[in-house]
Amino acid sequence: MNKQKSIITLTALVLLLVYAVFIVSKLVFANYSANYSLLTTNYIVAGKNGQTSDSKAVKNGSEVYLSAQPDRFGYVKNWYYDADCILPIGSSSILIEKSTVIYIKYDFDFLLPTIVINTNGAPILDKENYVAAAISLLNCPNPEFVILDADAGIRLRGNSTLGMPKKPYRIKFDSKTSVFGRKKEKSWVLLANYADKALMRNYLAYNSYALLDGDAFTPLTVFVDVYLNGEYCGVYMLTDQISVGTDRVDITNDTTDDTGYLLEQDYRAPNEGTENIDYFSVDGMYFNIRSPNPDDELLPSQVAYIKAYIESVNNAIKSGNFENINALIDVDSFIKYFMIQEIFKNTDIGGLSIFMYKDKNEKLFMGPVWDFDISAGNSDYIDYAPQGLWAQTQNPWFSRLMNVDEFRKHYVDYFFEAYDATLLQIPDMVMQTYNTYREAFERNFEKWDILNIYVWPNPSEVVAADTVEKQVLYLKEYLLNRLEWLNEFYSQYIE
Repeated sequence: MNKQKSIITLTALVLLLVYAVFIVSKLVFANYSANYSLLTTNYIVAGKNGQTSDSKAVKNGSEVYLSAQPDRFGYVKNWYYDADCILPIGSSSILIEKSTVIYIKYDFDFLLPTIVINTNGAPILDKENYVAAAISLLNCPNPEFVILDADAGIRLRGNSTLGMPKKPYRIKFDSKTSVFGRKKEKSWVLLANYADKALMRNYLAYNSYALLDGDAFTPLTVFVDVYLNGEYCGVYMLTDQISVGTDRVDITNDTTDDTGYLLEQDYRAPNEGTENIDYFSVDGMYFNIRSPNPDDELLPSQVAYIKAYIESVNNAIKSGNFENINALIDVDSFIKYFMIQEIFKNTDIGGLSIFMYKDKNEKLFMGPVWDFDISAGNSDYIDYAPQGLWAQTQNPWFSRLMNVDEFRKHYVDYFFEAYDATLLQIPDMVMQTYNTYREAFERNFEKWDILNIYVWPNPSEVVAADTVEKQVLYLKEYLLNRLEWLNEFYSQYIE
């Protein structure tokens, strides 16, 4: 009897011990699973008919990176524990040391790098107030670029684009964050390009400018799919906020009068700020002061200093004296900046989105380039034909500079120097871009069914182009014809 009791007691102790181990393991695993380090990895388009095969492991030191196909419901099989696990939208992948799997809860077909924005349903209503959000960046070509559930704010941005159905956004991370390998910054921009039915005018202009001036800061140009609270929003271009930074406009920022200044010529400035605090005017032109920040850094003496400098530049350009002009502006940057504006026949060059900067003890530089969605034959309220001068007639500085023999000679010489080697690459870039992103672009217009429908300010040719391919061919032919016309026009100045 005592032996039987001992066996029962021992069995009970063993069962109790097993149960205790089970409970502890559950607690340990629960705690461990809540503290996974983040994994940067590949993401594969969801499998058809619920298939969840083709798990793939990539070794990286002592860690194993895995990617897998979610089924049609967004589940990924737990290959090691034979159980289905789900993480909420906004999560994407996890890493345990060595043997592990990835759990993905996304119903998205990844065609592009993808921005996932989760505001918990809170609406994004205006461009003044940020809405709290978790931001993820997935399906990146470099695993190190993946961002998971970063705390941020998001608001609307833009002016004429603000009222369009496909909204442009500004993202402001709570802490400085690297995006696609750029230096860490808080603010980034998602351009919707709603009126640009080729979706690539900004992309082309920024990259064309980079071909002309490889040393200048050019905004980031990455096409991304955007999902907001689980809803597909279309193809956007992820880019930099135009601001001062080591990987942006890299200029001095101190309390001296001759510090670095970032300016934006914008004729809407009087409607948005206070003169000689947020902006100043010179000869009918309005200049927003973007840096130093008028809200918390800009001193009255600094406003007076930069306004006086711009007055000196304006007077020198009006005088036509090249020696005086050359003493105050960086001629090379003016040439390349206005050349891109003229090639793309950018509607806004008369007085909008025109950036320039002056560093400490330096001349005035033009750039960076910005805002080309209604350029290159996509504006019905100007003479949008590929023939005819535009920037030279609309921008008072450029108009006067092209009447200065020395400046015009430098400009024309550079145009012909760049024509065959660089400028003729631009129409080719149109087709290369389309061939790379065709599927994603076409899906954008499944969401936004606006082909063959007028969207301000589309010319009739743009409205009539009822497929993405036709939009792209129109843009290619426009730029090719534009370059050929400018080539013939500038030939008159060849000695």
